[in-house]
Amino acid sequence: MESFISLLNCGRYVTRSKNHYGDFLVQNFPDNRDKIIPLFQKYGIKGTKAKDFADFCKAAEIIEAKGHLTQEGLNKI
Repeated sequence: MESFISLLNCGRYVTRSKNHYGDFLVQNFPDNRDKIIPLFQKYGIKGTKAKDFADFCKAAEIIEAKGHLTQEGLNKI
C-alpha cells in the first residue's frame, strides 16, 4: 500500500494498528479526479465495489461542476 504513494505520486499511508496494516488515503480532489479515477477506469473494479466506484465518479462530476456548492448538488451526492 505504501508503494502507491510513489507509484501514483499522491496520497498518504495511515497505519491503523500495530499489526502493520492501514489505509492509503487520497484527499486532494484533483488527485482523485486525475489519477485515481482514471486508474480504476482503465483496470476496472469487479463485484459490488464497481457500483460504489460508479457513484464515486458521479459525485466527482458533480464536484467538478461546482454542484456541491448548492443544496440540490449535495442532495445528489
